[in-house]
Parts: sequence; structure tokens; C-alpha cells
Amino acid sequence: MCTEIPLLVTSPLPMLDSTLLARAAFDVAVGHLDPPTWRAGPLP
Repeated sequence: MCTEIPLLVTSPLPMLDSTLLARAAFDVAVGHLDPPTWRAGPLP
């Protein structure tokens, strides 16, 4: 059973599906995908 309860809020931001995030993290961890690259500008 999923412990996350969707909140009904009006927001212009899209909802993030944690299942997709977890699947991508697993694929990177086992070597199926390359780690993401940093694209937000220079690191401090």
C-alpha cells in the first residue's frame, strides 16, 4: 500500500510521481542508465 496521500491543492506546478523517480534512481544504481548531468549552472 502506498503511504503517500495526494493533496488536493491548486498549484501551477505539476505533481511529481515518486514511483518514476524511484525507478530512475534504481536504474542508475544498477547501471542501466547513466547518472544525470548537472545543468543548473556553475557549482558554488
